[in-house]
Amino acid sequence: MRLIIKENIESLTNVLSNAYTALNGDLSPLMRSIADLVRDSTVERFINETGPDGRAWQPLSPLTKRLKGNDNILVDNQNLLNSITSYYTASSAVVGTNVDYAATHQFGAVIHPEKGKYLRFGNKNGGASLTSVTIPARPFFGLPAADEQGIITLAKDFSAGLFDD
Repeated sequence: MRLIIKENIESLTNVLSNAYTALNGDLSPLMRSIADLVRDSTVERFINETGPDGRAWQPLSPLTKRLKGNDNILVDNQNLLNSITSYYTASSAVVGTNVDYAATHQFGAVIHPEKGKYLRFGNKNGGASLTSVTIPARPFFGLPAADEQGIITLAKDFSAGLFDD
């Protein structure tokens, strides 16, 4: 599964164009810094349990808390958190994950049983049989205004020659 969220931000066009000229057409160093900034911001959302818009993620349901034995959101075994990676090219900065259930948490979903009448959950903390489960959207990917401003600052700094590489 591949989830792609592209952010085309008009306010960055001029500053990136200036950086392109200042860096002789090789934006790789800048793109590496942008990818790092956005990845770090994304990881921080898991720690703060907030979306890119700054709003807190919806708390876990009482049933989910009981079954999990804690109220940690999206970080039980840290697979999703640890899968957040970044890469860059001379013209792009990408942050993403290869975890197949990432889209379910980013956008939310209603899960129905594929076979039978019930979804069954159980562990040492109890069990449940449900006809469906609603997982609310808890967005972690996105580009908040603070990141946009950080990108503008990076581009200006690179354009001014404040970074070697």
